[in-house]
Amino acid sequence: MLKQQQRVATVNDTQELDLRKEFTKDELPRGSWVYRVMDGDILSLIATVYYRTPELWYVIADFNNLDITQPLEPGRLLAIPNLYGV
Repeated sequence: MLKQQQRVATVNDTQELDLRKEFTKDELPRGSWVYRVMDGDILSLIATVYYRTPELWYVIADFNNLDITQPLEPGRLLAIPNLYGV
């Protein structure tokens, strides 16, 4: 099951990751997160952990250009954009 501790890193603390190779956006908003998908994860649960509501699952899907008809691949890195402009 998804836990907050599974967060990989924030964009602010990870200069060694070349996020531009992993994501289609040129830059992630400051304070965004990078999350590694675990077996059984679904977007609504991930959204609940990061945004405190499952209803914002589409933000993660859109930002990562996900095909929502397909299950999430374990091991894939997802960008979790910061919605609050920190």
